[in-house]
Amino acid sequence: REAPLPAADPAVRLALLAMHAGATGANADALGRLMGMSGRQLQRRFKAATGLTIKTYTRIRRLRASLAHLVSPTETTWS
Repeated sequence: REAPLPAADPAVRLALLAMHAGATGANADALGRLMGMSGRQLQRRFKAATGLTIKTYTRIRRLRASLAHLVSPTETTWS
């Protein structure tokens, strides 16, 4: 698994950990509520700490996961 980006801001660090743990659908409002702030405030702090919006960060994670699966696919069981 990919490690979360390092972030000096504790709220951003917690948001990254929550996203990597799959705690929410990784939308700014849900993450903001989890962090005790508005989604917009978390979005500003996230961008300041990482240089990316939450949406862009999650898109990059999904793309990397898809590419990793293409390179070394795992067998899927549907039961």
